[in-house]
Amino acid sequence: MDAVTATLAPARRATVRPMDAGDLPFVARLHRRYLPEGFFVRLGDAFLRSYYRSYLTSPASVALIGEVDGVRAGFLVGTVDHGTYARHVGRHHRAKLLAAGVWALLRRPGLARTLVAGRLAGYRATLRRARARPAAVDRPTRFGVLSHLAVEKAMRRSGLGRAMVQSYAGIALLHGTRRLRLVARAESSAARGLYLSLGWLPGEEYRDGDGVRWTPFTREL
Repeated sequence: MDAVTATLAPARRATVRPMDAGDLPFVARLHRRYLPEGFFVRLGDAFLRSYYRSYLTSPASVALIGEVDGVRAGFLVGTVDHGTYARHVGRHHRAKLLAAGVWALLRRPGLARTLVAGRLAGYRATLRRARARPAAVDRPTRFGVLSHLAVEKAMRRSGLGRAMVQSYAGIALLHGTRRLRLVARAESSAARGLYLSLGWLPGEEYRDGDGVRWTPFTREL
């Protein structure tokens, strides 16, 4: 009898490293491709690059790149003290973000109608409140937010998403953070399964202003 042999694909090696400025174009592209919800995407890659740069400069944030076999395949950004991160954005990135947003609107005037509907007012109010808070409240709030996570579709069974979420939680714990939060699309069974398997607890589902359904999750560290 002839022996039957099967060739198995080699196991993929998922690794995580800190994000740097050279990764920002990749991150913007991945965000646009896999995280299309929200107004930021419609402002374009230049705005997204400016937005993600704030995670590189804040001492209260985490910015990670995931690689599979040495090739970039995903990213994660989050905070270890969300209040401090928000104040950092208000003080150090507000002007650049506004400039990038205005430039995007000049190139695509139709977007202005959406802003007039109330979104820009909300963003500006948040930034003003962040800047107005005195420095004395820059104490750790002990909660962080996993803000964005994206993995290339072809690499989603490599364990990369899990590795990045675990790395983020470990960094947050080292910073003294005791509670983490995130929101995930309610219809994404893959995201739900990932977070549940890592000890995140789901909250009550809600819809945003665009009618998208979201599920909040929390995790105690």
